[in-house]
Amino acid sequence: MSNELAKLSGGTLSADIIAKLQQHTLQERERIGKSSGGDTISVNNGKKLFEMPNEQEVADFEGLIVDFAYCNSYYLGAYNPKVITPPACFAIATTPTKLIPSDNSPIKQNDGPCATCQHDQFGTSPTGGGKACKNSVLIAILPPDVGQVEKHDIWVLKTSPTAIIPFNKYASHVSGMNVPLGAVRTKFFLDPDSTYASVRFEAVGVAVECLDTVIARKEEAAKRLMQEPDVSQFEVPASAKKK
Repeated sequence: MSNELAKLSGGTLSADIIAKLQQHTLQERERIGKSSGGDTISVNNGKKLFEMPNEQEVADFEGLIVDFAYCNSYYLGAYNPKVITPPACFAIATTPTKLIPSDNSPIKQNDGPCATCQHDQFGTSPTGGGKACKNSVLIAILPPDVGQVEKHDIWVLKTSPTAIIPFNKYASHVSGMNVPLGAVRTKFFLDPDSTYASVRFEAVGVAVECLDTVIARKEEAAKRLMQEPDVSQFEVPASAKKK
């Protein structure tokens, strides 16, 4: 019995009680969700490192792209990296041309395609010449290891707007070689010449032995990518409220 369990029990436990506890613990363990950072690969702008779901920080990593989607997110108020808030309006689609604000957006900004929204135009960002609406690519990734690709969790990387064109060019280049993205070992790294952490992509090999499994998990990846953000805690920030 561990010291922690001894403290909880207030004393010693008999062998049969410990066995019973272990039996029920195994049953519960199968139902417990992840206790780490979920399945999202994030980018630390300050350190210019990837923060992996397993809590590792790396400058680059390799993976197989199972699927991808495009995402637009519009936030109210000034950006605060220390306070993560839900978007006021969002859209997710398999292609940029299909991006339309979700009806579940707390404050839907446009009834038509995102491309026609005033916030999705260059020059509308309050901090520069970019867009007020944040455009991103969502990428579902598996490790390029035939021993892990079948059962490893699908991880999701959400890029910055500056990585969209590089990703599109990379995907087009791979497609032009008549090779699916899922068969290519892709190196994910951060542009050393960019002021902000911006993801870049490089083909470093082929993992044909993983392709069948990657294809088999494509539906699972697509479903994950199309999951809408949790906006249940959305509140209009004080900085955006009319005085």
